[in-house]
Amino acid sequence: MKQTNSSVRLYSHSSLFYWWPVWLIGLVLGGLTSLSAATYSNPNREVTIEVVGRSEAGLVYVALVLLTLVLTTIRLRNLVSLVIAVVSVLACVLIVWLGILSELEAIIPQIQVQMTAGFYYLMSTGLFAVWLLNFAVLDRFSYWKFSERELRLIRLFGPSSAIYDLRKVTVKLDREEAIRHALFGLGSADLTILIEGGAGQTEVFRIENVLGAASKLRRIIEIQAQSVYSPEPEPEPEPEPEPEPEPENTVSPSDLTEPVDDVKPDLICDEQPPEAQGTTPLKDQ
Repeated sequence: MKQTNSSVRLYSHSSLFYWWPVWLIGLVLGGLTSLSAATYSNPNREVTIEVVGRSEAGLVYVALVLLTLVLTTIRLRNLVSLVIAVVSVLACVLIVWLGILSELEAIIPQIQVQMTAGFYYLMSTGLFAVWLLNFAVLDRFSYWKFSERELRLIRLFGPSSAIYDLRKVTVKLDREEAIRHALFGLGSADLTILIEGGAGQTEVFRIENVLGAASKLRRIIEIQAQSVYSPEPEPEPEPEPEPEPEPENTVSPSDLTEPVDDVKPDLICDEQPPEAQGTTPLKDQ
């Protein structure tokens, strides 16, 4: 069995984590707009703006924002996602078959969605600042820590932390929202923790949007195996109590013998044998 003394921490991230493509693509589009856009001056405000003449960049950014909004606010289970994908494919086939595609190709270029480089920079920079604060600071106020023989729920603020026996813990990988994690999750997934309690009850905790969930789950299994097969630590022996010191003998030899004068007179036997009283026994007459 491979020895391991490491611990594993699980941080649950909010849905704002999935907005990283919005601020990243926004910065890219802002840079492209600054490099290739036409410059327009506004004489009323005495400012110069940079705008791309075509609407493709603006349409892509709007579509990205709408897609991210749908994925982060609507719980699309795998079955629901599959149904939506099938319906979308059928709708595309129907549009092509009915000849509606040519009409859409004529309508879409007429939609003018143009954004300045300043809009992209302001939107992306502000969103990135909020995203970074939430990801690096706020999401770390509460986390789960797996270590040898115990599982801790640590809260930096709020209710006190909780401790559980690691041998009564089961961790499972939740794949119900695999599409969202596959598109924007960067290898994240949801984990479910089952903790056996008394009277046959089981506590269930769901940890959402855990980065590197699969690799961390393997490390947790290794720690649990090490905890099961390693012997219980022997309790330290209690120190033996020190013997109490014997009291010193303060009795002197003279105290062990009593003086003769202390003998009470009533303890002396007054009866004496007849010989000692000077009398002879009477003879038989």
